This record gives sequence, C-alpha cells and structure tokens, in this order.
Amino acid sequence: MSLFGKHSATCSAVEARIEELSSKAHGAAALDQLVAGLDPSLREHVRTCAACRKAAEIHFASSALLSPLRSSRAPAGAWFTTRVMAAIAARERELGRAPAIAALLPKYASRLAWAAAIALLLTGSWVYTGAKSPATAQPSVNVPESLFETQPGPPQTPDEVLMSLAITEK
Repeated sequence: MSLFGKHSATCSAVEARIEELSSKAHGAAALDQLVAGLDPSLREHVRTCAACRKAAEIHFASSALLSPLRSSRAPAGAWFTTRVMAAIAARERELGRAPAIAALLPKYASRLAWAAAIALLLTGSWVYTGAKSPATAQPSVNVPESLFETQPGPPQTPDEVLMSLAITEK
C-alpha cells in the first residue's frame, strides 16, 4: 500500500512524480517548491486531495530528515572501476582452471579402474589359494611314542573330538 492511501491513477502519478522530484532536488527549501515542480493538473490534485497533500508532506519531511545521512564521499573515480574489473578478471581466471582439471579426470579414472580390477584379481587369487578349509586338510594321526602310553593327547580335529566323546561314553 502506498503512502497516498488512494489507488487512483492520479494519486499514483502524483506519488511517482513527487518521489522523482525529491530525489533530484536534494534539500528543497519547502514543500511548496517541491509541489511547484509538478504539472499543473497534478499540482491542482495535490491542493484538492487531502490524502495526497498529507503523503507529500510526509515524503518531504522524511527526505529532510534523511538528507544529512546521504553519503558525503566523492563519487568513486576510475581507480574503483579498474580495481573491480581486475577482481572480476581474476575470479574468471580462477574459475577457468577448474574445468581444465575436470577434463583430465575421465582419463585418470579409467586407469584407476583398471588398477583396481587387477588388484582385486590378485587379492582374490591369493585368498583362494592361501586359505585351506579344515575339511580338505589331512587329519593328523596321533602316534603314541611308546606302546604303554595310556593318556592320548588332546584332540586336534573335530573328528577326533567326536571320537573321544564316543569312547568316553562307552
């Protein structure tokens, strides 16, 4: 919602024109000088429309209060533009390097895939030949050192454990 309250075309035109004039004429001496810059039809509308008159007063008072806060610095010179453009060029060069590195990635990725496949093949063959299952291993036979040995050694394989349990149950 605008300061002018009404939404007629004339009120909108007055609002736009007053904002335009107040931005161009910093520190106007009075509201009447601001209104004098309007077209005659808009000037007459401000005099007759209380809402537009009140909104113009508020806008003028706000501009008067905020005018000391406007920047007192000199506008930026050519050095500012040069510095900004140099920073933009540096950023573009930095971003331009990233696609070059990304373009090399597929070549190295295929080599890495081949190396991983060979490593997997070698590791798999080593695990397959290096590990022996207990079922394929030959059971060790406990040969007594003497004929009179009564105490056999502890069982070594699951079969010997089962045999020793069968003997003790008899």
